[in-house]
Formats: sequence, structure tokens, C-alpha cells
Amino acid sequence: FDSSTAPRWVKEVTPGLTNSVALRFPGVGHGVIPTSACAQRIMSAFIDNPRTDVDQSCIGQAAIPTFHPPRG
Repeated sequence: FDSSTAPRWVKEVTPGLTNSVALRFPGVGHGVIPTSACAQRIMSAFIDNPRTDVDQSCIGQAAIPTFHPPRG
């Protein structure tokens, strides 16, 4: 249920968690679930049935946020 583990820590966190799923969302840091409908759907499907592969195709369709520096 951890939506905020840094990718470098996944190998430290997941051993022994037989139903763990680690996903990377391009352009998103910590806290992907509150900001991504795709992540919310994946999380809900996983919680409903953690032993079944969930559809992750929306990850590849997610728009990477753009950064616009302030004008000044």
C-alpha cells in the first residue's frame, strides 16, 4: 500500500512480499496516487485482488507534466 517508495529502495522493501507490484510512472515523483487517475485505477484493482495481474496500460498513456519557469 506504499505509493511513495523511491525506485532505489524497491529491492530493499519488496523481498518476502509475494504480492508486491512496483510500478514507475514517468514524470511523477512521490505521491502518484493522489495525482493520477491511472494510479488510482491500478491501486483499486490491486486491492480488490492482489493475486491477479492488473491492467497497467494507462501508464504508457499518461502525460508527462510540463514545467514552465516563472517569467520575470
